[in-house]
Amino acid sequence: MEESSLLGNADGDTTYASQPCDNPTMPPSFAAQRHAKPFNLNVSFADIRHGAHKAQIPRWRYLFMFALILEDLAVFLFSLVICFVLKPESYITLSATMPTWLFMILQCGIWLAALGGCGAYQRHIMTDGYRIYTMILNSAFITIVGSGYLVYMFELSLPRTAVIEAPALAACLEILMRWGFKQYILRIRNKGQCLYNTVIIGSPQGIIDNLRMLKSSSVLGYRPIAVCPVVNEGNGSHNFTAAVEGPVYFSEFPVRFIPFSSDIANDLHAVNTQILLVTDTVARDSEQMRALSLLMESRGIELAFTVSVADVGGHRLHLRDSSQLQVLSASLPQYSYPAAILKRLYDIVVSAAALIV
Repeated sequence: MEESSLLGNADGDTTYASQPCDNPTMPPSFAAQRHAKPFNLNVSFADIRHGAHKAQIPRWRYLFMFALILEDLAVFLFSLVICFVLKPESYITLSATMPTWLFMILQCGIWLAALGGCGAYQRHIMTDGYRIYTMILNSAFITIVGSGYLVYMFELSLPRTAVIEAPALAACLEILMRWGFKQYILRIRNKGQCLYNTVIIGSPQGIIDNLRMLKSSSVLGYRPIAVCPVVNEGNGSHNFTAAVEGPVYFSEFPVRFIPFSSDIANDLHAVNTQILLVTDTVARDSEQMRALSLLMESRGIELAFTVSVADVGGHRLHLRDSSQLQVLSASLPQYSYPAAILKRLYDIVVSAAALIV
């Protein structure tokens, strides 16, 4: 593996050379932090404008998604076969209407499109609790509706067994298969495989707490490879700067040390980062956070937050279903539940009056 410089001083000279990216156990020297360039918004946005290399997607993810698609196809085809075996007259009716192979291709296409549209192939969905099972049921409903729509539009005489019963049976079998896939991926992640390279940014103590959580459980699929400690500048400011704690502070864990600077995007790319996990200290409404999120998007790095990151008053939160580390996404609802009910009633009454008039 080729070695690369992570940081440079003001004259462009190399401050230190990084260790090989596939061996993140030896952190760079604390001297690098003293020579690191402070985080500059103009420099960061310039990196976005000029383009940057995307984060490398791990090969195991492609293999896993390919296996999921094959499993989904096999489940649906097996459901069709079971329905036709139990009701042979349905197969005869189908064969008289259209070629069986064409019907199977259309049904499988609708099934896969429904699963994809409902989010069954998202990055973390296999370890995100029971949401996947709701998505499967929704996919079965969409498949039934979509098939029924095609039957009506083209005036096809297709048996209800193939249009309704087969997707319903496929949903039941799919739930069992996805549960098995989930147990499999959790088992191999406990062995240290199929994990996303993660860099943790936040206060030194917040980083330590999250490192211990991730060390005790690999449910979320995060492999900590580096840390980037920051502290709030104080004086009522939302900005943050590099912390004084150096690599020795994190010597308990086999992680690299990345100073917070204008070169952070290049530093993260150099260690093949796939996820940047923000633990605390960083305020979501700060200019630095906005620049950091744009930098991560330009590099193809996922930006994740823990529940302690920022002010969440008035926000609706969705937590990833893990007892070890709570990772959230926040949305801001316009109305409370009573206000939403009153508004809905008002819309119905006014719309009905308008239709009558």
